[in-house]
Amino acid sequence: MKKEDTKILIVEDEEDQRIRLRSVLENKEFEIIEAKSGEKAIKIMKSRDQYYNIVITDLKMPGEYDGEDILREVKNISPNTEVLIVTAYGSVDSAVRSMINGAFDYIQKPINIVELQVKIERALKSQEILGQLNMVKELKNNLESQSRKTDDHKKKLSMIHEQSEKLLDNLKKDSPGYAIIREINKMSKIRAS
Repeated sequence: MKKEDTKILIVEDEEDQRIRLRSVLENKEFEIIEAKSGEKAIKIMKSRDQYYNIVITDLKMPGEYDGEDILREVKNISPNTEVLIVTAYGSVDSAVRSMINGAFDYIQKPINIVELQVKIERALKSQEILGQLNMVKELKNNLESQSRKTDDHKKKLSMIHEQSEKLLDNLKKDSPGYAIIREINKMSKIRAS
């Protein structure tokens, strides 16, 4: 996946933090969307026909939605979107609880930009691997479906072969249609095996 194809939603009530994150991530060529509240983030996630690869959200925010609520909503709206939780030093337990509930990882404040970049790259790599795994599963399901169709086809040909055997036993060799039935019998035997 190209970085310019990567969409990141930053959810942070502190404007200076949002601007700093946006600046750093745009320099890495990610497409960035910002939300200054949990409510706005959920509205963005629900209203846009876009897929966000990553949501970076502060754990503690004023308003109706905090980071854990955002995590739950994001996973309901877009299960493949990875969520990174940003937390202050004293709330690591909450961040770990968020990971148990589906967050990809957490980052402590003050944010170490190198650490953030590493976690974003890991999240994107995880998405890429999951995408490939889903493609393999889909291919496997398609092959199994085709195999079932092939098995059904072989069963039908086997039935045709059996029926044509019975017809040949009851027909005289000089009867009209005997040659056609004999060819059907030969072909159905070959293709059923």
